[in-house]
Amino acid sequence: MKTFKVSIEFKTLPRFGKAGLDDQDVRDHLGADQFFSAISLAWIEVYGLDDYLNSVLNPFLEGRFPWLHSSFFPELKERFYIPAPLLNRAGSKSTLDKKERQPWIKYEALNKLLSGQDLIKEDYESAIQDYSYQAVNLNDPSDPKPYITSMLGPNIAMLDTNKKNASLPLVLSGFLDLADDKLLEKIKAVCDFLKDEGIGANRSSGYGQIEEVRIEEYENLVKTENPNLWITLSDYLPKAEELSLIKNSRRSAYKLISKAGWVYNSAANASDKRKLKTYMMAASSSFDFKPVGSIINVGNPEHPSYRYGLAYNLGLKIS
Repeated sequence: MKTFKVSIEFKTLPRFGKAGLDDQDVRDHLGADQFFSAISLAWIEVYGLDDYLNSVLNPFLEGRFPWLHSSFFPELKERFYIPAPLLNRAGSKSTLDKKERQPWIKYEALNKLLSGQDLIKEDYESAIQDYSYQAVNLNDPSDPKPYITSMLGPNIAMLDTNKKNASLPLVLSGFLDLADDKLLEKIKAVCDFLKDEGIGANRSSGYGQIEEVRIEEYENLVKTENPNLWITLSDYLPKAEELSLIKNSRRSAYKLISKAGWVYNSAANASDKRKLKTYMMAASSSFDFKPVGSIINVGNPEHPSYRYGLAYNLGLKIS
């Protein structure tokens, strides 16, 4: 598989639902399952249902994965961040002090873990911290559009206060591994559709509008020979046979999150089209086996809806 980096630059704030909740909020990352849902709906619009079934859904359900993708995480000033890995290492500093620990680390900090070092405060990003944004048009407060003026929560020191119309773009980036280069042009066309359509909730109100989607081959993915630990950069739904491996593991470290929501259908009655609530293991969870994951129907026979829960793995060798 070839690895590509997909970067989505937003011009208005996206709104994604919190895990396990029905209401929508602004978030600074896009889950792999949410991206798969957006890609699926766009694929049907661009290429039709038959092509989607033949090229995407059926191969995935049969275990012939045409691609694997991670969740999408913040990129600030061309520096890429990932969730702080959850690690269970004997004889090492388990966590930083709660006041110091932040949810994101610099991607290059993974090289420290590979050499057996512990992460320090400087490896964590303290600016991206409370998922809050300033989202007003400073030129015209009466304009309801959610222009991005800051993605740094309460820390607005990076804003140029002399230029009230200067804004920091919100860029979310993730990895895409393609099994067949022939799919690349199709995925680019689907992403072009998303660029015109937007992504997330409340798009008709101006949220989730996209400035640009960039897809480029990526050579800097951390690669390790003979890894003994895998960190997943996507929310992961274990297959049945993987659950016993997790339960018997002494090194796995993970965080459970719940996913819910409503089946998307323009004619569906929301009161009886709720998706099956699913528990997944959050991105940044680590395992002493290479997880695969699964895709399951969280809808019903009348309105099937498939949730993406495949693991996007980074293999590390950690003593």
